[in-house]
This record gives sequence, C-alpha cells and structure tokens, in this order.
Amino acid sequence: MSAGLLEWESRELYQDVATGRNTAPGPSAALDQLLELALVSPDVGRPGHYQALSPADVALRLQQHFLQIGTQHLAQAAAMPRLFDPLISAYRSSHPGVADGLEYIATRAEMRERLGPIIESCEDELLTAQPGGARPPNMLAMSYQRDIAVLERGAKMRTIYQASARRDGPTASWALTMSGFGAQIRTLATDVEFARTVIVDKRVAVIAAPDPERALVVRDEALVRYIRLSWLRDWSMALDWDGRPLPDVTPMQRTILAQLAQDVTLESIAAGQGMSRRWISMQLEPLKEATGAKSLHGLLYWWSRHESHYPQPVNLEK
Repeated sequence: MSAGLLEWESRELYQDVATGRNTAPGPSAALDQLLELALVSPDVGRPGHYQALSPADVALRLQQHFLQIGTQHLAQAAAMPRLFDPLISAYRSSHPGVADGLEYIATRAEMRERLGPIIESCEDELLTAQPGGARPPNMLAMSYQRDIAVLERGAKMRTIYQASARRDGPTASWALTMSGFGAQIRTLATDVEFARTVIVDKRVAVIAAPDPERALVVRDEALVRYIRLSWLRDWSMALDWDGRPLPDVTPMQRTILAQLAQDVTLESIAAGQGMSRRWISMQLEPLKEATGAKSLHGLLYWWSRHESHYPQPVNLEK
C-alpha cells in the first residue's frame, strides 16, 4: 500500500478528473498513484477515460491501516527492553567499565565516536560547557555542521565558555555564526572552574575527566538531573555573548571605575589624580559609548557585571 502521502501532481489530477476538466489523462506517475490508492478507476463506458472515486473511503482505509501499523510498532517498542536484556547483560559482562547508567570512555577516538550519535539524537535541548578558553580550530570546524543541524531541527542550544574565549578569533566567529542560527552563548570569568559537559534532552550527559583521554557517559535519570542543575547554576552567573569582543578598558578607566564602585565621588578622584572633574568624566565617555550605557550609574552596573571578564592588571611593584 502507498505511504498515503498524496503528491501535489496527484492531487491536481484528481481534482481535474472529479470536476470533469480532464477525464482522459495520459500515463503518468500521478495517475499511477491515484489508481493504486483507488481514488480513480477506468470508466468502462468510455475507454481511455477515468472516473473519480470517494476520497473519504480511501482516507478511512488508510487511517485504519496506519493505526494498525502504529499499534504494532508500539508493541514492538514495549518489547525492546525484554528482547535486549540478554544482550545488555553480555555487553556489561565483557565491559567492566560500564555500570548501570554509566559508561566510561577511555580514549579520545572512542569519545568522538560516542559523542557524535549522542548529539545527533538531540531533539529538544543541547547544553554544553567548554572550559579552558578557546577551542582548537579543528574542533570548531567539526562542530559547525553538527551544531547547525541541531538548531535547524528546532532544538534549543546553549553553550558556556570562559571569558578568555572572547579574545580568540575562530571561537568568536563560531559564536557569531551560531547566534545567528538561534543558539545562546554565555561566558564565565576565567577563574571560574567547570567541567567540559554535554547534556542532551535531559536524558544523557557526557562529562570529560581531568585526563583529556577519558570521559563519562551518564544516563541515570537522577545523575543527569543533578548535572543539568549544576550547569544551569553556572549559566545563571554567565554573561551573554554573541561573538562580538568586549570593549577595551584602559588602566585609567579601571582606576576610576574601581573608586566609583567604592562610593568615591568624581571630585575626590579628580583631586587625587591632580586633574579636573571634567577631565576624569571625559575618560569614561568612550567606554559609555562602547557599552551603550546612558549614565554613570549604567556604566557602573555594566562594570560590576563584566569586571571579572577582564584580566587583572599586573602589579610590577611586587
């Protein structure tokens, strides 16, 4: 039986036959499909002509057919755990690194082999964490097609990087591209530690071990939930990034902002620097423009959120 997906040409031809516009069509794939589905039949009274049959009868027959197939598939799906139990037991007995809900990966090649299908199975949500700053260019190149495919399937994708990734050109290009496809990307301060993590659809997580050759695949529901909640906590502390770099902050601007954050007035800062209040205020104007801050209070709020993303100045006196 046909899959029941009526081609556009078949729909057009059926309407032509049903309305009498064309009851004697020539041989075609559309006519073959209409005959196969019993939507038309030869007109015995007029050789070479066809007559339309009731589409409601065909729709009911196809509906019953696919419901029967669906019932069979549901029964097969329910039987899968029982059918595969002996195989699972045999695999676990020969792979001592696999426990209930946990699978240990011992090599980088095996990690790539296992991670690909896990990400490709994503249907709803892909969460990742990439510590260590910039990713190697070859890894970024491999991720473009894979990540875009996830987004084009309608899944949501969120990624956490460390702040130093903002200063890497290839990683910034990746972030800009992925943002354009709907991904959300954030960065955490460089001194915040977190594990390289992939979480797919709240059902499986992959955590990299300190040894870059090893990883752990987690399918236990409670553990995956715990890992996801930890990831969400890091996400809540991170700053949005669409691939564009942070504006430069000069040492003077940093000094002024640090003192303002301690509730020191512009007048007092100016006196301490031996400059006018206007000169001190003008030092902050380029930064206000770069960040979009409309006021000094707005700039201070921006700085309180982003200060940790800037390397601490080197103290040459120590």
